[in-house]
Amino acid sequence: MQLSRDVESMMHRISPGSAQRPSRPSTAMTIAEQLQSVQDRILAAAQRGGRTANSVELIAVSKRQTISAIREAYDAGCRHFGENYVQELQEKARALADLTGVHWHHIGGLQRNKVKSVLPISTTLHGVDSVRLLKAIDRQAAAAAKQ
Repeated sequence: MQLSRDVESMMHRISPGSAQRPSRPSTAMTIAEQLQSVQDRILAAAQRGGRTANSVELIAVSKRQTISAIREAYDAGCRHFGENYVQELQEKARALADLTGVHWHHIGGLQRNKVKSVLPISTTLHGVDSVRLLKAIDRQAAAAAKQ
C-alpha cells in the first residue's frame, strides 16, 4: 500500500510553475515503514501548527489494495481505512471482519442507491455532496434505527 503518496501530496506544495514533484520514499519500503514515515510527517506538521499528532486522524486509502496489504497496515497500527468503491468496501469489510477496532470510511462520491449498502459498514461518509444525498442517508439511518 502506498500510504505516503496521498499524504505527501497533501503535505508538500509545489510552487506555481514548478514542474518538479516532491521526492517519494522508495517503493522498497515496507508498509510499516511507510506508515511510520507518514506518522512522523503528521507529527511534525501538527507541531508546526500548534496541535498534537493525536488531533490528526490518518486514513489509509486502501482502494485496490490486497487484503494482505491492509492486514499489514493494520498490524503496523493503522485502524482507519478509506474506500470509494462500495463493492470493494463490502468485500474488504467481510474479509477483514476478524480485525478489531477497524473503522471503514467511504471516501469520494456516493450514489443515493448505494446508501443502504454503505451505512452498515462505514463509520464516516466523506463524500456527501448534495442535500438529496444527505436526505437519503437520513432516511436510511432512521429506517435502520427502527429495526
